[in-house]
Amino acid sequence: MSHVPTPVAPPHVRRIVALGYCGLLAAMVYLGLKSEWEDPLITIASLTIFALGMLPLLGWLRRNDDTYPIVEFFLFTTVPFYAIPVLTGHEALVNFSEQTVLEAALAVIAFQLAGLCGSAASASSFRPQRTIRAHWWREEILPEAKMHFTAYTALLNTIWLFVSQFTQLVPTEWTGTLRAIFFGVGIVSLFIQGRMWGSGTLPTALKVLFWFNLLAQTVLTFSTLVLINGLSLLITAGVGYFSTSRRLPWIPFLALVPIIAVLHNGKAEMRYIYWSNKSLTVTLTQLPAYFTQWVEFGLNPTANERGNEKEKDENLAQGLMQRASLYHIVCIAVETMPERSPFLLGESYTMLPAQLVPRMLWPNKPSPQASVRLLAIHFGIQSEEATEGTSIGFGMLAEAYANFGYFCVCLLGFVLSWLFRRLALATTHCATLSPAGLMRILCIVWCFSVENTLALWFSSFYQACVAIGVPLLAWKSLFND
Repeated sequence: MSHVPTPVAPPHVRRIVALGYCGLLAAMVYLGLKSEWEDPLITIASLTIFALGMLPLLGWLRRNDDTYPIVEFFLFTTVPFYAIPVLTGHEALVNFSEQTVLEAALAVIAFQLAGLCGSAASASSFRPQRTIRAHWWREEILPEAKMHFTAYTALLNTIWLFVSQFTQLVPTEWTGTLRAIFFGVGIVSLFIQGRMWGSGTLPTALKVLFWFNLLAQTVLTFSTLVLINGLSLLITAGVGYFSTSRRLPWIPFLALVPIIAVLHNGKAEMRYIYWSNKSLTVTLTQLPAYFTQWVEFGLNPTANERGNEKEKDENLAQGLMQRASLYHIVCIAVETMPERSPFLLGESYTMLPAQLVPRMLWPNKPSPQASVRLLAIHFGIQSEEATEGTSIGFGMLAEAYANFGYFCVCLLGFVLSWLFRRLALATTHCATLSPAGLMRILCIVWCFSVENTLALWFSSFYQACVAIGVPLLAWKSLFND
């Protein structure tokens, strides 16, 4: 039997990996020393979450293979949304006992370990000869060198964001479906253009259009005060660039991080003003003043008004880490279930099958948003009336605990990681613009939809797959040589 050698990473990739491991160690030491929890087990558990979220991604970089890091990004999201908030003392955690905080940490660790086990099980049982080899599934519809048109398909999402946010042309009942469709088309287009830029095949004129689309979509998405959607655009474009160049886009990274830090730090105040008063809307001409106000809140948040300049700088950096949190939602689930409220026993998952049916065939089908309302009421966070006006991001981890406790948390982590790893392995040498290649791109992007419940996640993912896949398959069957 011949042995297939492991690809040797080029020097600049090895430097990135070494820098990553050193940065991980330094960050863990710093955060561990800064932690103010009385129970050292909480600090140890949160550092464990931090490490388990970072190590798979560094391992993928070190392997330097051709698989897409779907599982790795899926587990990485536990760092900003679960590890960092508890290590930096998120303000919402003061409402819980240290015992509850520790139990929530154990739930996250169980989710991560189950995910690692699912990924390992998928890799060990993977047999290339048994994967889907259908012609339609793996064959490219167009070669990547001829995908310059994606600069214009990305423009469709820019136009959609403008129309949906600043006009009343879109019927409310179609907003969710159209949002998923245009976002899916736009995100795949940006990913492909990032790959073309990294491989040196993107012309200068299209580079300008690429940056116009990326920045315009990011600004318009940020204006909704949901930063994770804008961040997913930036990350997807960066991953596309890195997948062919194997280099980090340092200049855009260093330029954007401080801006995002300031916006993140002022997000809570902006949400309080604009989400609590539904009559306040922002027009296109008001965007400059809107972001100016946001930056002022970010640089001088209410909690920091009396501090000196050094304290403001420290609080700004800490605020970025604290405010992207789902950890306190897990604490609510752990504290509520089953002492005060019984487990849901799968009730929030009953909306899943209905999402496979197009709304045009079933106009009154259950909305995936019903799972969010169910959790909000069951946790005692909102009344039934309040859920009609405000939506809370619970995340799949807290939802899993609310249904069957730790068992469901482990099952969810194992199954999703198994599926993501199997998809990454099965599509290793697939063309970018093939059904299989598009599926893996969408999976990477949707890994960052961490605030969604499973029904919301699946619904938007399914709609994006249909919106992109059906036209491409139709094109292939019509123009197949």
